[in-house]
Amino acid sequence: YFLAMLFLHKKPRFFYTIHSDAKMENQKWDWRLFKLKRYMFANRWVVPVTISEISQNSFTSLYKCPSELIYNGTPKPNINNLPNIIDDLRITHFTKIFVHAGRISKPKNQEVLCKVFDRLISEGNDIVLVIAGMVEEKTIFEKIKPYFSERIVYLGERNDIQNLFSKADAFCLPSIWEGMPVTLLEALSVGCIPICSPVGGIVNIIQHEENGLLSKDSTEEEYYLTIKSFIDYSAERVHRMKSSALDSFDKFDMVNCASEYLSVYKRELIS
Repeated sequence: YFLAMLFLHKKPRFFYTIHSDAKMENQKWDWRLFKLKRYMFANRWVVPVTISEISQNSFTSLYKCPSELIYNGTPKPNINNLPNIIDDLRITHFTKIFVHAGRISKPKNQEVLCKVFDRLISEGNDIVLVIAGMVEEKTIFEKIKPYFSERIVYLGERNDIQNLFSKADAFCLPSIWEGMPVTLLEALSVGCIPICSPVGGIVNIIQHEENGLLSKDSTEEEYYLTIKSFIDYSAERVHRMKSSALDSFDKFDMVNCASEYLSVYKRELIS
């Protein structure tokens, strides 16, 4: 693709979006090309784009040159109030539903997530954890599979995540590392309260106990304490937090994201 662009166009412009921590997104092959990448970024042969303040800081630290900051975005959905599978999974009128959406993989930390909810369920809490996402790492899936039950439900890969969030009480993401997860933005877009670990761009979005909750780290004990505190929240406090979550979505609307990309493209084309 790169060569085709060079031959077919006289003055191609290239853009590279870093969706994670700059070090984490460099896999084995990328490190072999690191010096070349750094040279191209520094000379603006390739324009680097980062998606959060944390992402941008990691990029500047690693490559020693600036990048464009454009927040990740997602479309604001049109949600109806029709029943969906979340309604069917609510065991009693008081059941709290927690949804985790993400590929089954090490970074998403599903093993810790299942251990936390298994512990809370065994303590008698009226809660249900719903997990949705494709199986990327079979070894992780085999570790969490024994936890599946009436109260820890695996739905597989879904294309209606925002509809699930709209009916849920909270969104769970105890990741080990992240860039700026789209699932978090999707949760905010419908006012679903995020309960996350403080990694990547998540800390640039969530203000603890205002529009969501942040655990102290990604460990089982700290995430357990954070979920447990949310379970004890009053209905009034939950309502306030839902409203705040919805309000904080505005700057992550895809309309704004696309507009900022277009501005960068136009500026680079005339430079």
